[in-house]
Amino acid sequence: MKVTLLGTGKLGHAQLATVAKDLQRDDLELTLISWQAPLDPVDDVVPHVIVLNGRAPAAGAPVAPAPAAPAAEVPAAEVPAAAPTPPAPTPPAPAPPTPARPVSRLRKVVRQVKAGRLAAQYWSQLRSRPDALAAATGADLVVVLDSRAIRAGWQLARRPSAPRVLNGAAAAGRDLAARGAIIRISGASPRL
Repeated sequence: MKVTLLGTGKLGHAQLATVAKDLQRDDLELTLISWQAPLDPVDDVVPHVIVLNGRAPAAGAPVAPAPAAPAAEVPAAEVPAAAPTPPAPTPPAPAPPTPARPVSRLRKVVRQVKAGRLAAQYWSQLRSRPDALAAATGADLVVVLDSRAIRAGWQLARRPSAPRVLNGAAAAGRDLAARGAIIRISGASPRL
């Protein structure tokens, strides 16, 4: 059974392992469509990862360090003698922590607007990338992992040949368990 996970945050190996555990089945082919690359290599939990923002490296791919520029060689005769440096001053003592101020209404509205923009960008990228759209529409079940991916899940659910879309791994696990129980009782082949 193909299950696609939609998420916009930076997910780590432990979080994705928890999601896979919540789904309560081992026969699932998991695909993650994320806005950001996972924090850790997740190939053992989620074999297929699609990163939508285009700025992050592919999951599991090591980030190559930038090559260092070779230092120009200067003959020893041309290097001026170093003047003795005065001792470094001691750093000042750290200031005491200030109490956190309450979040204003304006900041709350700004956060909501930014989250709405990210949700719109996530859906726009998902529908414009053929590999991501094929993974989402070709799945038997789509699981929305966070609130900013709900819009994409809602848009996928409105399509004519829509997969089943659920919000959260726990709800998806209950749905998969119910599907398994129905299949065992009826003895029929699973219609997914």
